[in-house]
Amino acid sequence: MTDSEAPSPFQNDTLLDFSRAEIRFRYKEAIGTVRGKFGHLDPLWIAGQEKKTGKEMTSVNPASPKEIVGRVSVASWEEADQALEAARGFYAEWQATPAKDRAAVLSRAASIMGQRRMELVAWEAVEVGKGWREADADVVEAIDYLEYYGRQMLRLSEPQVTQRIPGESNLHFYQPRGVAVVIAPWNFPLAIPTGMTTAALVTGNCVILKPAE
Repeated sequence: MTDSEAPSPFQNDTLLDFSRAEIRFRYKEAIGTVRGKFGHLDPLWIAGQEKKTGKEMTSVNPASPKEIVGRVSVASWEEADQALEAARGFYAEWQATPAKDRAAVLSRAASIMGQRRMELVAWEAVEVGKGWREADADVVEAIDYLEYYGRQMLRLSEPQVTQRIPGESNLHFYQPRGVAVVIAPWNFPLAIPTGMTTAALVTGNCVILKPAE
């Protein structure tokens, strides 16, 4: 896992080489693993709690529409208001959290994604219909966002002197703005929502995320 106190220089992760038999075998195993989880229900996540609404949306395999990949609880205005209230309530604490601690959250998330990389690639294949390489590229991009934004936050969190005038202190620094709402598109189902969400989070904002259908 990246050391958020003294991270190494950023470097893009390496794509998987599907010409290798061992990689194809691991991918086949991952497909079997995710198929064993088909039909699961993903509830909403509000204020640290799972919430089922009674209204669901079904996700199917585009290559085999009769195959139900999973189901997700659908939020109403009531749940949206609850999420906004929770985000606003946590904002003061989160913005006051040191930048290195916020960056450390991204580093841990990158580590978890790296460990579950093949599983995430398999999910993209069955739920979005992406080919092997395209699915892996999207997962790798998500990991890269986490690693890169964490490092950038450590750099940007330090106030910069803009000009030196006797008797004055002229500093340039960044401040969070509040609560961000992320409505992600469908074409990069992991990378784009990861990038949009974590860019706001690591800079001290709270986020409400609505993934693409």
